[in-house]
Amino acid sequence: MFTLISKVVAFLGILSFVKAYSINPYIEEGIPENANITTDPFVKIGNGYYYIENSQTVNWYTAYHSCRKLGADLVTLENQEELKALQEYNLTSGFYWTSGSDLAFTGKHVWFSDAESISSDLWLPNEPNNADCNERCVLLSVANTLADSGLNDVTCSRNTSFICESPTPMTASFVIW
Repeated sequence: MFTLISKVVAFLGILSFVKAYSINPYIEEGIPENANITTDPFVKIGNGYYYIENSQTVNWYTAYHSCRKLGADLVTLENQEELKALQEYNLTSGFYWTSGSDLAFTGKHVWFSDAESISSDLWLPNEPNNADCNERCVLLSVANTLADSGLNDVTCSRNTSFICESPTPMTASFVIW
């Protein structure tokens, strides 16, 4: 009998709590500036979160696998603004794997992470060229200037650095009153 009374009292207590307060949820993209939340190993660059691996060089497949282990994908460059944000971040000049490839259909370069076509304004001059009919994966060539930075198709077995891109974190908050 005591347990039944306890359950009824608990139920009535919860019911009175729910009626006494208003709970309003808010969900937004990103992390508020004043939040003390770490995004390691990812850094915020522009509107995205990236992990830049330049302490080791690996082939495209290993780079892809490394990003997936972090819950991310190899970087997908949406437009010139994203390329500019990465270039202005002071990346070490050099080469970085992206998620781009034409592994599914030769000559049709898409981003592996979302199957969208790669924008033609991101390529370096005279690229992609599939030299020796063996260039199937896409790397980002970073130079001192944005005009000299861009995409190049190369052989997937080449060892180079890579950039992972994390999904944008979501912040959920609740206002109770």
